[in-house]
Amino acid sequence: MLKKLIIPAAALVAILGYGASPYITLSNLQDAVTAKDAAAIQAYVSWDDVRANLKADLMAEIEDNAEMKGNPLAATFGQKMIDGLVDSMITPEMLATVVENGGLKKRRQSLFDQIANRGKASDLSNDKVELESAFFTGLTTFGLTLRKGDDTVDVELGLDGLGWKITRVRLPMEALQ
Repeated sequence: MLKKLIIPAAALVAILGYGASPYITLSNLQDAVTAKDAAAIQAYVSWDDVRANLKADLMAEIEDNAEMKGNPLAATFGQKMIDGLVDSMITPEMLATVVENGGLKKRRQSLFDQIANRGKASDLSNDKVELESAFFTGLTTFGLTLRKGDDTVDVELGLDGLGWKITRVRLPMEALQ
């Protein structure tokens, strides 16, 4: 009788552990960000996957651009430029610098925003990064959406052995233009 209960109980524990594991990873990642522990954050990032996916996303944006569509020169130089920028900027060292400095520098206000605010600089530090959604997108992928003000960033985690790592970051392309 006891043997009949062990297998279903072990399966239930495994399923619950699997379902909870990305949320535990997110909690640990949040703790590492709060503690400004760059080494701990780096352990949760699959750098090669993030770089490859970001390059693909940026290249797709160039190819979809009406001004660049069908221009082989733009595609060739665009690919080389994107490869160089992503490879040089998306690194563990860059992440350590960002974490140590408390984040990226604040965005500059546009002239229109300055006029609308009558020359007063708005305080962008009040915009907190909020977790908008977090859910399984497949058996081995987990997606989350982060929001800061009007900007959203989609992050994808992939199952890596028994843990989860960030494999893709989808930047708001309109903010890059």
